[in-house]
Amino acid sequence: DRIVLEADNTSADAQAEMQAAVVELGVFRDGRDLADAVEPELFDRVETAAGRLGLPVSALQPLEPWLVSVQLQAVNLQRGGWTAATPPAMVIIDTARRDGVQLDYLEGGTDVLTRMAALPDAVHVAMLEQSVETLEIRPEEPAEILDAWLRGDTRQLAQIYHGPGAWADERLRQAMLIDRNAAWSEAIDGMMSTHTGTVFVAVGAGHLVGADSLVRDLRARGHAVMRR
Repeated sequence: DRIVLEADNTSADAQAEMQAAVVELGVFRDGRDLADAVEPELFDRVETAAGRLGLPVSALQPLEPWLVSVQLQAVNLQRGGWTAATPPAMVIIDTARRDGVQLDYLEGGTDVLTRMAALPDAVHVAMLEQSVETLEIRPEEPAEILDAWLRGDTRQLAQIYHGPGAWADERLRQAMLIDRNAAWSEAIDGMMSTHTGTVFVAVGAGHLVGADSLVRDLRARGHAVMRR
């Protein structure tokens, strides 16, 4: 009867809104560039990592460290065949549109960008350093995630997403995982209380595993959550 996803990141309107938010939130406006915002050693590592991805560092220079972190991760994912329009997301969206099923979202399309941009500069630099380190020592991580997901290996997924060193900073984990899961569990709880039909909710695997998962939050609200 109703399909709910994290956010709309595929429609033309949503993509235009996100592009505007990227410029507003993630591009330096004070005359600095990336080389001014990070230590020379980290900048050199960024340049090397970007080069391996076929990305000129000049394209990253105007961007704040948190956005460079996101960009490096996104390009690495794309090299592995992952995009915002990759199944299963597009399968779900296409099915909803084909069958005339109501399609809703748990948060706004730019909410994630706003959350990241609001974090302190030190967290932004830590995000970038971690992204570079992952590209240096585990560039195949997207393939590992996909393999664990296809096997339904929740322990491996929890280790990848939330194991030691998985989060660059506790403040990042709070903003991107714990706070969002809490908000989503409240929204889903409201749906369960007011919607009489079936609600299909799809979120990223990282939100469904580990000690601070959405599953835990829903159980804390009294819902029975079972894996089938």
